[in-house]
Amino acid sequence: MQTELNHYTCWKDFDHIYTDDEECALYGHSWLCYQQVRHAWQHGSCLKIDGMDVCDRALFDVAQRKCATLSDGETYCPTAYGMRTPKLEDL
Repeated sequence: MQTELNHYTCWKDFDHIYTDDEECALYGHSWLCYQQVRHAWQHGSCLKIDGMDVCDRALFDVAQRKCATLSDGETYCPTAYGMRTPKLEDL
């Protein structure tokens, strides 16, 4: 992802901040987990926080587990961390 003019940031630059016991972060009422964030980053797609699209600069901030300001003007920060518990239908 181009983060500044002629400067690109790769996923591997901050992959290390995701650990097994803190693979997910709570933003608003939405849990965003490692696999979701990595997939959106690698495919140039968006995520959702409380129904709002998280794209471009906001996605960069979320990937780094920083606060992100969305199009509604609200700033969302991670308030909790945890691990994903698979549902029975995922097994």
